Amino acid sequence: MLHPPSESPGASEAALDVRDLRFRHRGGGLGREPKTFVLELPTFSVARGEHVLLTGASGSGKSTLLQIIAGLLEPDRGSVRLRGTTVHDLRGAARDRLRGGEIGMIFQTFHLALGFTALENVELALLFGQPSKDRVPEPHVERARSLLAALGLDEIVGPVESLSVGGEGGGGVA
Repeated sequence: MLHPPSESPGASEAALDVRDLRFRHRGGGLGREPKTFVLELPTFSVARGEHVLLTGASGSGKSTLLQIIAGLLEPDRGSVRLRGTTVHDLRGAARDRLRGGEIGMIFQTFHLALGFTALENVELALLFGQPSKDRVPEPHVERARSLLAALGLDEIVGPVESLSVGGEGGGGVA
């Protein structure tokens, strides 16, 4: 269930604008008949700077919706606009650049590069992304240090394998 604000912003001022979204996945269920999952979202907008909580039972479509918004899955119909750009109109590298510059994703498993420090992992992520429209580019190492410092992880120097689960999570957030 999405918990949007009481009034949905107009599309022109929205950081995220979803319209008439439908995604159908026909997968292998446990029984003889394939299980079909359908996600439908008629309209949803999030204003710039607004926070939204996405909750729901396991299998209700939370990760599917986030993957559609990020352009990792194609909807059957509808549109997803991020800061005025229609995500699914972009292909290949253009979509990757939009995702790298405009979307922050924290995975359930943190996908940190083993053998690298937390700082090196954040630098690596910054190398793959483009600066957002609102942020002045700064050297990757300085940006990585400031992100880790904001999370209280700036003193960690060893490889990520030595981090606690909480430390790994902080590295994933940064």
